[in-house]
Amino acid sequence: MFRFALDGAATAQQATTGSVLGMVVPLLLIVVFFYFFMLRPQKKQEREINAMRDNLQIGDEISTNGGIIGRIVKIKDDIITLELGSDKTKIKVFKWAVRAVEVPVNPPEEAPAPAKKAKKKADTEQTAKSEGTEKAESADKPEEK
Repeated sequence: MFRFALDGAATAQQATTGSVLGMVVPLLLIVVFFYFFMLRPQKKQEREINAMRDNLQIGDEISTNGGIIGRIVKIKDDIITLELGSDKTKIKVFKWAVRAVEVPVNPPEEAPAPAKKAKKKADTEQTAKSEGTEKAESADKPEEK
């Protein structure tokens, strides 16, 4: 009779261990899911926004979180002076209030790619002309046998 009681206690302990493991694994999966699909993208977006705010230049046209659009005329530490509209009204805003750069002063250059294509095309035409010239010269010369 005592033996049956020990067997029952061992079975209960195994059931408790399996039950705890069954509860911890899904909880860990939920934490991993939230990290990869919620926290990482948010941190990446914050880094991009901070990089944009650090690269502001005088002359950039920006929009603020409050909906104000203006051109940067002065940057001092974390305060930006904006010039609004044609009446040249100036206001000061914090850098953290900048939402986006609407018109950058120096837009990123993507022109080199077409220039390479144009150069390649010119090289191809030059090669074709030189081959055509060689053929014409060989046609003018009598063949030696």
